[in-house]
This record gives sequence, C-alpha cells and structure tokens, in this order.
Amino acid sequence: PEDFRLKLGQGAALYRMNDYTNALDAFLAAEKMTEDKQQKSRALYNAANSAVQLQKIKEAVEWYKQALSL
Repeated sequence: PEDFRLKLGQGAALYRMNDYTNALDAFLAAEKMTEDKQQKSRALYNAANSAVQLQKIKEAVEWYKQALSL
C-alpha cells in the first residue's frame, strides 16, 4: 500500500538524519499498515536497527526475531 511505502520512507529518512526515536516510531507504524509478510518483515528489521542505535537491545532482538519469523 502507498501509506506503507510513505511511512517506511519517512522512517528511512529519519534514520539517515540520526533521528532514531522518530524513525523507530515510523517503522513500527508502517508495520501496522500492512498485512504483507515481506513488508512487515522489512519494517520490523528497520525498527530493530533503530532500536540498536537507541541502545534498546532487548527490544531490537525481539523485532529481529519477529522479522525473521515472517
């Protein structure tokens, strides 16, 4: 869906600007906007990367696991 791509792109832009908190929020929002497993996996993987940058390792591990399970 277009909304998913826009939200994922927003997250990517925020991540590149080192705004990891808002990037994380955007990636998690994108994940909720789609039922497509590949899209969900991509959003969760990016959320996990953002969480690592924020030193939220426990959450990151969970999101990586979820991304791999899809």
